[in-house]
Amino acid sequence: MVMMKFAASADAAQRAECVRRMAALPEQIDFLKDFAVGVDELNVATSWDVGMLIRFESMEQLTEFRDNPAHRSAQQYSKPYLADMASVVFELAGAPGR
Repeated sequence: MVMMKFAASADAAQRAECVRRMAALPEQIDFLKDFAVGVDELNVATSWDVGMLIRFESMEQLTEFRDNPAHRSAQQYSKPYLADMASVVFELAGAPGR
């Protein structure tokens, strides 16, 4: 799970391009099957601007994703437009293969 908060200086086009690049990752990384990215719909004080949720089959897949050039490219593009980012990696209890 990743949550991103845009910098106040990021304009609408830059924000949209960040989201577009993240949303395109499953087309570029074949093992991303359980993937979602979306823009916050509540816009309340505790909201983050964008959330990304990915389920990996293994920690090895997570490492492969983290180091993948397509992911790195989307990450590097987005970095100047982000004020903050948070991530949490956890195992789903009761998930198949767990």
